[in-house]
Amino acid sequence: MGKSILVDIRNRLIDSIAKRILCSRLEHPMRIGIDGITASGKSTFAKELYERLSLSGRRCNLTTLDGFHNPKSVRYQKGRESAQGYYLDAYNYEQVLKNLLLPLGPQGNLQYRTKTHDLKTDEAIEMPFISANLDEILIVDGSFALRKELKEHWDFKIYIKVEFEIAQSRAAVRDADYFGSSEKALEVTRIRYHGAHLIHNELATPWLFADVVINNDRPENPVIEKQRRAWERETLTEETPQQR
Repeated sequence: MGKSILVDIRNRLIDSIAKRILCSRLEHPMRIGIDGITASGKSTFAKELYERLSLSGRRCNLTTLDGFHNPKSVRYQKGRESAQGYYLDAYNYEQVLKNLLLPLGPQGNLQYRTKTHDLKTDEAIEMPFISANLDEILIVDGSFALRKELKEHWDFKIYIKVEFEIAQSRAAVRDADYFGSSEKALEVTRIRYHGAHLIHNELATPWLFADVVINNDRPENPVIEKQRRAWERETLTEETPQQR
């Protein structure tokens, strides 16, 4: 299959999701959450979706949960490579709700922030508020975006599905400079980050609550594995571990 054909396949998939989002009208800004394991391609997909939606003329914003990390003293308190520490302590969900999701929800004041913590300086920051329009679209990607603290506050949920081994190979290349070697990048990804996603998958089963699940094992040829209709979103209830 030629490269141009594969690019067209990916573009058509993103266009179809963008059209579905644009057909939905709310009385407040639309909050889109994109979840998936580390190195699944969340950020790339979010950027491409943002570019498509921006062509519609509606105001769009793109951000990430990485602006809401806890300081190192909190997120590494269980150990630098602890999977449990990453799942439980990495993000400040109270700040995500207070500054990002609730202001854009049904009772929100439309004044929101996309960042409260600077990862490079490890310091809290106070960004000026952004004033949203009622028909604005906000796209947010991040690990654990569909966990229980946040999932009911998204108006459209996307889960990017990738096999762990494939994502680990990507991370080994992508993060080699940051960790000093591809071997170290692979080790940290496998133990800390993907270890945390195994916990997330067990506790939250995020794909069950997504409006769209995309298999991104082959980024040039992604496949929609599931799409849920609007009425199905209203009837889905959480399962207990015994029911899964």
